[in-house]
Amino acid sequence: MSIRNVPKVVIDNLQRSFERQINRLPTEYLRLVLSRGFCPKLNPTFSRQFFRIKVGDDVQAIETAPTHRGLQNRKLKRAKQTLRMLENANNACPTSWNRMLDIAYGRKGKMKWELLDPLMVDPTAPLPERIIPAVEKSRPPSYTPELAALLTSSISRTAKALTPKSLQVPPSLPERADPNSEQAKLLGPFSKRREVNIHKRFFKEETAKILPPLQISALSDLTASGEESATTSHIRGTGLEATGLLEEVKAISGDPWKHPTPTLRGRQSASESPNTPSGELALPTHTTLPRRFLRRRFQQLLSRLPIVTHKPSMKTQSNAAEKKSGRFFVTRSAGALLSDRRNSVSHYPTASAADVAWYELAESEKKSPKGKKNTALQDIDKQKSEG
Repeated sequence: MSIRNVPKVVIDNLQRSFERQINRLPTEYLRLVLSRGFCPKLNPTFSRQFFRIKVGDDVQAIETAPTHRGLQNRKLKRAKQTLRMLENANNACPTSWNRMLDIAYGRKGKMKWELLDPLMVDPTAPLPERIIPAVEKSRPPSYTPELAALLTSSISRTAKALTPKSLQVPPSLPERADPNSEQAKLLGPFSKRREVNIHKRFFKEETAKILPPLQISALSDLTASGEESATTSHIRGTGLEATGLLEEVKAISGDPWKHPTPTLRGRQSASESPNTPSGELALPTHTTLPRRFLRRRFQQLLSRLPIVTHKPSMKTQSNAAEKKSGRFFVTRSAGALLSDRRNSVSHYPTASAADVAWYELAESEKKSPKGKKNTALQDIDKQKSEG
């Protein structure tokens, strides 16, 4: 039974449907036109478009796919699934929006591995020793400092964070692999080929659970004289440092505990014109989606965008290699909204000076003896009576 080619009119109709849905997307990065097949990480000038690139790649894959075994039809089916995702996202479906943002910002899909690729290998690091002395490919995977920071942090993982010890010895490696263990003495030495396979399988499975960063920043290394030194020039990035994608997400998200647009009464009290509200989001006016809905989606996206920062080592250390390398640590943006832990402490707004004063007053009242009024409370009562 022969499988027919996908008609050209079907591909053209699919591309026009994509055009209509892409034009409704709210941000420039998701929406603008670019020629097909261009990778967004190669040139920062053209890195502000995504779904035009993705759709162009999908349509080109359908046109060039061989017809045997139904490969062309499967690619067409996958493209239609992407089209339905865009349609649901433009109709304010939170699940489709989260999935669309995950694809566009490298939380899943091809772009995720393009972001991780520069962080997987360090050309300057020495090669690990062979597990099988006669086989070159038996070297265990090496973990770069950036990759080790991502694996050992719960912020950048979709699963439980790993311990530094598990990077050296995978938890799935039996105790028998140690030649000095009791099991090795009783059952004989463990297979070296199995040990190699366990190391490589553990590396592949755990790196797939990483949420890659959009960019890697560096803290300025200040010398004793107060001048900034150039010790961070060796830091490798993801290729998106100059695009400002993370800053754009933060600008759209805003502060989760502060309304971005003042009310009419607030603008009038501040002597502002009611027709020109301040604090508007960096969103185009043509979108029909509610601004609150868009803020929530990008605030949840920030919780899936880890921020990797390089901190240089202190100058007092004697090890020159330690001075040069420093360490990497992973943090989360202050505007991130964790949808799975709405009542956690990290979701509470930052305490103001008045909140801190009332907290200290309450703590001092608890420590005061019973029947004796706190002096701070007495001062407040005195001020009220005088007033």
